Amino acid sequence: EEQLLFDPLTYIDGKTLSVISILPSFDVLKLIIAYAYGGGEVSTIKIMNVDNKKFYPETIYPSLGGPLSWTFDNQSFTYASQKTDDITSPGFKLNNKTKLHTLGNDTKNDIDFFSNESYPELNIPESVRPYAWLEKDSRNYIFAELSNVRPEFTYQYAPITQLKEKKINWKLLCS
Repeated sequence: EEQLLFDPLTYIDGKTLSVISILPSFDVLKLIIAYAYGGGEVSTIKIMNVDNKKFYPETIYPSLGGPLSWTFDNQSFTYASQKTDDITSPGFKLNNKTKLHTLGNDTKNDIDFFSNESYPELNIPESVRPYAWLEKDSRNYIFAELSNVRPEFTYQYAPITQLKEKKINWKLLCS
């Protein structure tokens, strides 16, 4: 039976929200919901417990809203983080990061999972967006992508065993 879990028209009184992304955990007991105000470019991320339809206390802001990915234990996820929510700032789309958040932890302690700051040896240009994720059909690896508005991409990978390591040994998959 279908159930409405999240209504972007009524979630915040007086605000019109756009759902940017929704991603269920692998056990389908949690949802990551990324939404923006009135079709904006900056997203807020909340995590819902599907059984009781209540949100976990943490709020992640500012974010790009995606891409998102759960870890296979359903306790952590990767997300695209922005340094500022000011869309008029010259640095608005520069030096973004993929962070790793563990449920129940303060978002200030989220791990810089993939960025030019955490991996300077990759020489990631400030205008390139670094994304990292886990893929349900390839559970032995972590993947990362470097991209921007150009139709050019670079993909990296690392063994899943390095997921919780302080430093991941990224290897070039293709460019």
